[in-house]
Amino acid sequence: MNRWILTLLTGVALTISAGTAQAQDDEIEGLESLDDQQQELPSIPKVRGPITIIRPAALLFATFDKDGDYKIARAEASQGVADAYGRADQDNNGRISLFELEDWREAAFGSMDALPGNMNFDTDYDNQVSKVEFTSALMDLFDRHDKDKNGQVKHGELMQILEVPAAKEPKIERQTDRECYEQIQRNRGRF
Repeated sequence: MNRWILTLLTGVALTISAGTAQAQDDEIEGLESLDDQQQELPSIPKVRGPITIIRPAALLFATFDKDGDYKIARAEASQGVADAYGRADQDNNGRISLFELEDWREAAFGSMDALPGNMNFDTDYDNQVSKVEFTSALMDLFDRHDKDKNGQVKHGELMQILEVPAAKEPKIERQTDRECYEQIQRNRGRF
């Protein structure tokens, strides 16, 4: 009985190893039979045309548009900033700690690494953000985004359009016959 089990296990092991070896051979043979075009990795498409970047502050300012006209008026921004301050001051002590600020920035801007950073809010470097500092930082952003200075920020002003420069063709300088001849003469000495 034990001899029969041993024979069976040996047969199974040989079958498995033969199958593995065959699969490896097939894989290697398959690679060797591919032509050069099939072996190349797919290329990353080149970007053509403009790239639209949505600034992190756009996430926040877009929520300030209460009347749905795709524009944030200064009054809407002021009210939005006051509401944001209330959400950021989690312990309701009238000041925002840097921990509270980081939590709020991650929620409002999508990342703790997004700008404006902590130092834009904590201008007196006391590790606390007052309502005045908070309001000043965000209203400064509002003013910077109001490109036409009309007291309102259109959603389009919250975006940045970057033009991708066209790739320059490499400049190939043609050699004169004399330069080609001299280069051949120099290279003959190398071999």
